[in-house]
Amino acid sequence: MSLKRGLSSVVTILIMVLLVLAAVGILWVPISELFRSGAESLSFSSFSVDMQIKAASVNETSNSTFVQVRKNAGLEPIEVTGILFIFEDGINSYSVEKDVPAGSGEVFEKSFSIDWPDVNVSNFLTVFIVPIYTDSSGKKVSSSFPSAAYSLKERKMIQLGGIGAVDCIVSVQASLSPGPYEAPASVTMTAVVSDNGHENCAASAGESVVEFWLDSTRLNIDSNPNDGFEYQFSGISAGTHNLMAKYILKSTYISTKTIPIGVTDPNQACTDTDVDGYNLTGTGCGIVDCDDSNPNINPGATEICGDGIDQDCSGLDLQCASVSSRSISPSSTGTGTIVTVTLSYPDYQAFLIEEYVPTGLTIVNDGPGTANATNVIKWGSFGGSAGTYVYTVQAPSTGTYVFRGEVSFDGDVSTIGGSTQLQVS
Repeated sequence: MSLKRGLSSVVTILIMVLLVLAAVGILWVPISELFRSGAESLSFSSFSVDMQIKAASVNETSNSTFVQVRKNAGLEPIEVTGILFIFEDGINSYSVEKDVPAGSGEVFEKSFSIDWPDVNVSNFLTVFIVPIYTDSSGKKVSSSFPSAAYSLKERKMIQLGGIGAVDCIVSVQASLSPGPYEAPASVTMTAVVSDNGHENCAASAGESVVEFWLDSTRLNIDSNPNDGFEYQFSGISAGTHNLMAKYILKSTYISTKTIPIGVTDPNQACTDTDVDGYNLTGTGCGIVDCDDSNPNINPGATEICGDGIDQDCSGLDLQCASVSSRSISPSSTGTGTIVTVTLSYPDYQAFLIEEYVPTGLTIVNDGPGTANATNVIKWGSFGGSAGTYVYTVQAPSTGTYVFRGEVSFDGDVSTIGGSTQLQVS
């Protein structure tokens, strides 16, 4: 690990200015101009890597930070060998370079713990991550742009995408016309966009689009804000390709779904024992199947969360987003009583919990999360182990109050179960 402290207040000011400029539509400038003093051993390149910060936290007792990072399959086959973590506290910025264990592969999820012997971590506001790879000459090369950013105070990711943040959760799912595919292939991709009922996701005409990409080339933009987007790719050559549906809301990248496909060369013999369109031969036969004995397991399969099976050959089983229960105590009371609401959750890493407190109730204490003006409590869970989230409310008037909430993890959204009603008489 290498540590670079105090990249100067000028750098931090530039970061803050850029975030403001991003909100009005001006793109990020390359980080080579911002962070060069904190990464003298790196060269910079314009390669793109799809990475997320799943969770991040500050431990003031041990004066350390924790960051959980996921790398998804991308359009460029780049093996990330390191990550540059950049923390800013509103005055100064600090960078730490950490190695990614060898053999982590194209898709991985890793946790990084960073000790800060001479820095007060309680002042940290934001963490940025910048991917690093090692070129053929052994030189470390850094991306010219951050791959992700995370607010340590609001406990949620900051959407970069060049244009700032949009505070909503949107997922895009996609499917392909049935294979196998033979060159020159025609493949229809159908995308469905869902905002799962979250606030601030409403879009006016022209604010919501889906882009369709073949590998690194954008081929179509669909500006219909309704679900059911569709595009037919044609003339796809033999080999391995990525088809992608990319959802953009209010000029901001929100969500993407990438489906790898294999297009076969009709002049080459291929081995596909389970006849699912994915083979064991490789090369002109397309994408290699990780289990050629089961047609339900291949790189294009839909992953089922929490079943211990890697259906989509990503190397990971998708973790389910689920909160086991909500309890309300007391569940029946008079006006003015302080009522305690407890959300219990199992072992998992949640991207975001949203609890919709009924209109008419006063939030007395929103716990570790943050409540907004419309009584929505948002909280990012960084656990790994089971625990509870506790907040308190008060009812100034009689009535029946109905609670609801959702938890989102990696595009999977579940409703919080258990008690939902508070009776005040």
